[in-house]
Amino acid sequence: MSTGVIGLVSYLGYLWPNMSWLEIHLVSLVIVGIVLFALYRRIESIGRLTNILFGIMLLSILTVIVAAFSHFNPALAFAYPPNAFTLDGHFFAGLGAGLIIGIYDYLGYNTTAYMGAEMRNPGRVIPWSIIISIVGIMILYLALNIGVLGIVPWKEAGQSPSIASLVLEQVWGKGVSSFVTVLIIITAFASVFTGLLGGSRVPYNVARDGVFLPQFAKLHPRYHFPHVALIVMCVITAIGSFFDLGTVISMLVAVIVLIQGIGQIVALTVLRSRQPILKRPYRMWLYPLPSIIALVGWVYVYYASGPLPIELSLAWVAVGVIAYLFWARFVEHTWPFGPKEIKEEYLDKPVEAEASA
Repeated sequence: MSTGVIGLVSYLGYLWPNMSWLEIHLVSLVIVGIVLFALYRRIESIGRLTNILFGIMLLSILTVIVAAFSHFNPALAFAYPPNAFTLDGHFFAGLGAGLIIGIYDYLGYNTTAYMGAEMRNPGRVIPWSIIISIVGIMILYLALNIGVLGIVPWKEAGQSPSIASLVLEQVWGKGVSSFVTVLIIITAFASVFTGLLGGSRVPYNVARDGVFLPQFAKLHPRYHFPHVALIVMCVITAIGSFFDLGTVISMLVAVIVLIQGIGQIVALTVLRSRQPILKRPYRMWLYPLPSIIALVGWVYVYYASGPLPIELSLAWVAVGVIAYLFWARFVEHTWPFGPKEIKEEYLDKPVEAEASA
């Protein structure tokens, strides 16, 4: 969410050039405040607003794609540097760097997984939403990048903080570019909005399950949404927006790989081992081969993130472990300072069904 705020301010700089350091960070705080205000309501109202923001997002991206391909230069788009496909250390270092940005651009595909308790038929909706999201973003992302490189040389594109605005200005002029930049800013706002919508449900759900601070499990007395979790996540987002975009992205991906990517693979393996007869709405085909391939890929991306993000991610994990130990000792009096409790809601249901049959 912090990277979305940083990106939004970068495109705002196209319309408001030469912003001072203080102005940039004040605008960042205002943006987070507006997102908090927009999310501080019932989930039904948020659903309608999300559909509007989604439509504006599609309009802005498709406009940039159409503009790029209306003046597309294939020779420019496919102009590779010398030895670009030589399989040496430089190739794999570049591949790793590209994967970090690629993974970051796909983040958000799993937001529906955070909101399973607030949707109908989550066992069907969640996997289909993830599949449609990944395929849709893949098509848009590929078309957008190829189209941009067909207008702006790749060296120049890599140095521009608002590349889509630059493409539109070269193709259709400053007026159209400024208008579409406003749509892009709204699109960036939508990414922060959606990210905080789903992200605020993570501390809420783990607190509700009894494995996090109980204050985060509180719902708003009138609107019935996790307001404490939302406010705290907004504060963290505001703090993160004060850092450099490249550093935040690299650390973000490193932390996600370590805690979420690899953690999910381990969790899935443990779940299938301990509950082999658990009824699931969907299964992993060719298990465990996809898990092994994913594990190798995540480890490679983690290594490619660089020394500083790795150090920061390990430090973040260490802070999390310390926080857990305080929570276990003074709040829940659980392992390693008390008895270890294993809560598995669906463990006995298939067994009971077989016994009754």
